[in-house]
Amino acid sequence: MLALAHFGMSLCTWLFFIGISGSLLVILISFFEDLHELLGKD
Repeated sequence: MLALAHFGMSLCTWLFFIGISGSLLVILISFFEDLHELLGKD
């Protein structure tokens, strides 16, 4: 039972970091698209 709990916590940790990196990727893409839109129009 303890091994199952340890596996669950490890899985949740990995899923958390995958989610954080995905969110960071979306933020960066949005930032660069907005920056391109702001600087592209004179």
